[in-house]
Formats: sequence, structure tokens, C-alpha cells
Amino acid sequence: MIPPAGVQPMRPLDTGFTTPSRIVILPTPPPVHQVNTNGVGIGHSTSNLSISTPATRQSDLSVFEAIEGVVLMVSNIPQRVNCDHLFNLFCLYGNVARIKFLKTRPGVALVQVGNPEAADLIHRYFNGVCVFGKNLQLHHSKITELKEHENLGTLSDGSPVMKNYMMDPNNRFRNSMVAAKSRILEPSRTLHFFNAPLNSTPEDICRIFTDSGAMAPPRVVIFTTKEGQKTSLGLVEWDTLTEALEALILANHRPIHLSGFTHPFHLKIAFSPKPISEDRAGISLIRYPAPPLTSTQYHHNSLSANGQRTVEKSNSVNNDEPEDELEILSKIEKAEGCENSESTKTASDTAKSGSTKSSKDEESKAGSKVTENGDKA
Repeated sequence: MIPPAGVQPMRPLDTGFTTPSRIVILPTPPPVHQVNTNGVGIGHSTSNLSISTPATRQSDLSVFEAIEGVVLMVSNIPQRVNCDHLFNLFCLYGNVARIKFLKTRPGVALVQVGNPEAADLIHRYFNGVCVFGKNLQLHHSKITELKEHENLGTLSDGSPVMKNYMMDPNNRFRNSMVAAKSRILEPSRTLHFFNAPLNSTPEDICRIFTDSGAMAPPRVVIFTTKEGQKTSLGLVEWDTLTEALEALILANHRPIHLSGFTHPFHLKIAFSPKPISEDRAGISLIRYPAPPLTSTQYHHNSLSANGQRTVEKSNSVNNDEPEDELEILSKIEKAEGCENSESTKTASDTAKSGSTKSSKDEESKAGSKVTENGDKA
């Protein structure tokens, strides 16, 4: 039986304590996606500039490498997920440069990140995770950089098919000052939020998540406000990793419009190293205690001692699916000038393809070749 919701208010520290003024959250208007002259999206909207310094908003473009290992192919993506949603998820492990959905292959996107290390972390932690009823599948690509083409169009929700995030202030490793504050943590069902409006209540935080389309967190803690603090921060916790990941995808960088404020706040979310506990100082809303975690809630890739990738496969994932995805990726890489990978195929790759194709055979089948855009040449 689930006990009723209860709020544990913060106790006044002295007799001069005054109740903080309540904030009034306004409805969030539909998102506006800025695009360049080619129709490529230009990242998220910028954060409230009044709460950050110019130094932290600058992006060092040297952090973006155009080498093999920085591009991932993501497949089995739910229809409701767009470029910004993938950015919200992947930015916790490195800078995101570009994201492009393939127009003729629904649920498939290419993601270019800052360096191969970021791509490895994203692959390790998110390959096979379940969000919105689908298990994401990630594969490393030999493509060194995503090219921006004209008139790529939009997704079903009206957002651009491709977005460039290289100058986006929401990249959390864009310069040394910001990177020093960003921690690499394993995914968990407990999320740390910050940059919420000052004097937010647990009910306000729940509303922000539900307005984004996510489930309301059953457990919320808002840390005690310190002197000079301009925003609220705390922890939110769900029952499962899937629920937390969906909330992260939908609510990370979400604008929060307040009555009496010109600029919105933009909620920032990261994984927490610890779950919510009763000794947290601040205001808490615990609808019911956290249920125990199960070992089957999370499957991810790991690196063995010799550096080779091993995959822990969930029973819900079709074992035949990765082979089809690798064939798709191979066609995309060839269209992007990665044909030299043909000469380095392993024996297993050669057996999988059936027989070696001559260059003339490949040219004769150029009509069925898939480009990076997902279009047929």
C-alpha cells in the first residue's frame, strides 16, 4: 500500500525567518527551432544569460575532432524523439557536434560528438537501454564528420532533420571552466537538477517534468538555499532507470517561464551518484519509498581487459537486428567515402556478406546506394 504524499518543510534557522515568495510558472510556448540558411538547426535556445558569465558561455571549437570514432549510428529510435532529445541524453558524456536523422530510414540517426572517448562512453552506457518502449541500438561508424546539406526538411514534429550544436552553450565540456564542473557518472534512476527558479517547491519541480511529458517523480528533494544563491537545485528520483532516462530526454534544458521574468530559466539535469535519503537537508516530497532495483533494469556494453567490446543483450532485443543495422551503416559509410574499409574487413565480415563484390558490381548497383541523408543516389 502506497502511503499518502507528505512534505517535510525546511525549518527556520532563526526568528528572523520569512517565508519565501512563491513563483508562478507560466505555460511553456511551443519550441522555436532556429535554422541557418541551409535549413540546418542551430542547437537549443540559449540559457538565461543573467545567471552565467561570458567566460562560461564561450565554446572552444578545438574540442571537436574530425577523426574516425566520433560518429555513432543510433537506431530503433522512438518516433517522438528528435535531435534535441538525443542531445539532452548524450551531452552528459561529451560535447555534441551534430545530429542528423536519416529521412528514408525512420528511427535512425547519426550523431557526431567531440572525441572518440565521448562516443565510447555514450555507446557503453546507452546501447540497449529502453526508452519509450524501444531499445536503442548504437554502433560506431568510420565516418569522421557529418556533412551539412541543404533542404533536409523536418521531422514529424516540425523540428529540423539535422542540427549543429558546436556553438551551443548547453554543451557541458565546451571549455575547461565548464568541463571542470561536469562529472562523468553512470546512468541512474536518481537525477540531479539545477538552474531551476529560486524558491521552487517540490510541486513546482513535479509540474515542470509533467509539462514536458515525463512522469512526475515520486521523490523530490530541494536543497536548502544558501546565501547568495540565485537558483534552486536538488534531486529527483523515479522507480526505474527507464523512467529517469525518459524524464532526462524530455526535460533537460527545458525552458521555465515565470510571471514577472523576461527571460526563461533552462532546467539542467545530470545523473546523481547517490539516491535520495532521509538525511538530505531541504524540502522533500516523498510519495512512497524507493522500491528495490532489479538487475535486469539496465544492460550496457562493457570493455574487456583486452579492450574488446562485449555486449550484454537483453532478451527483448532481436539478435538478428544488429546484423541488419551493420549493413545499413556499411552503406552509409561507403557513400561518405569510407570505401577503404572494404579492404580491412575481417573474415567474419566477409563471410557475412556472402562474397566479395568487385568495384564494377558496386558501380552497377549505385542506384540502391544509401547516402548519409538517407536518400537513394
